[in-house]
Amino acid sequence: MLIITYGLHDEVVERLTSLGFKPYEAIDASDVLELCSLMTHNPDAAFPYQACVVSGDMDDVDTSWIQRVRNKQICLPLIMTTTLGNDFSRTRTKMLMDGADDLVFECNTKELHASILAAMRRFRYSQKISNKVEAGPIMIDLEARLIFVNGRHVRFGEIPYKLLEFLALNAGKVISKEKAMQYLYNGLSDEPDDNIVSTMICKIRKELKRVCPGSEEYIQTVWGSGLMLVTDERFFDDADVAQPLAKVS
Repeated sequence: MLIITYGLHDEVVERLTSLGFKPYEAIDASDVLELCSLMTHNPDAAFPYQACVVSGDMDDVDTSWIQRVRNKQICLPLIMTTTLGNDFSRTRTKMLMDGADDLVFECNTKELHASILAAMRRFRYSQKISNKVEAGPIMIDLEARLIFVNGRHVRFGEIPYKLLEFLALNAGKVISKEKAMQYLYNGLSDEPDDNIVSTMICKIRKELKRVCPGSEEYIQTVWGSGLMLVTDERFFDDADVAQPLAKVS
């Protein structure tokens, strides 16, 4: 689950990562606003952020900044954090009135985790966005981070799961290998060769085929463009559009 973070302590970001989130750390409050605006006005963006977690203790973040976020009609869940206990109840009430979804103590990562998930559920319900993505016999539960094939739970490692998660978040759309690499490794300078994506997809398809022959066909490559998780059966009616990745040597 990709989220935008700003101003959080490193140990909190690490804890959120261990809980299954993929934080993208913004440079400043303006960067957060730009990223949120991009998501709102470009719903087909390859990186669909699902929430913002911002420290209210930062100098460039205040209630007027929260108001600017909402005035731009940005509806992405916005969780504020603080390390300060002075007048917490009054501050939380003010932030809620101005448009934040919650204010929690940053050190309480358990409560922060629960608050993010609750805000994401409310957002998905209001936008009629499902936590579950289905592609033929494959079902990916994005909130529980589980994958089922024909109703059977199939376990994947962290990187294969993230790749499947990325495809699910962009279900029905062609995603380049470069975008997949950015999602998996967040642009790290020591990221592996992009052939790892093809290798990983072949392993995923092999496991899907083992569990349910034919299910692997729902992960396709569009030649010269990238990868796709197929959710529309009509895709298979046009044999010239795509070919299975298993045919790539």
